[in-house]
Amino acid sequence: RSAPTADKMVRVFNEFGFFAGVTPELFLRERGIVRIGVPPTRLEITTYIDGVEFADCYPRRQFAVIDDQPVAFLGLEDLRTNKRASGRHKDLADLENLPEP
Repeated sequence: RSAPTADKMVRVFNEFGFFAGVTPELFLRERGIVRIGVPPTRLEITTYIDGVEFADCYPRRQFAVIDDQPVAFLGLEDLRTNKRASGRHKDLADLENLPEP
């Protein structure tokens, strides 16, 4: 979380016309969630995840190409750590379906 990153997020939201009134403060909250749309196509942007720190995970991120665009994802071991730390029943069940590192 940083002011420059929050400002970039506001610019992106405005460029894509998601909604007016989005402010940097939404992205600076310690445990913030910004939701756009409705299930099953809802987009949720969180400013945190349990069990890991962004600075530690970023160098280990993984990439996939979707519609000719590179997309970064949380690395498998960091995802496993996050799922364990969240403690939610769904996340703990997800652990059983994730491949071993």
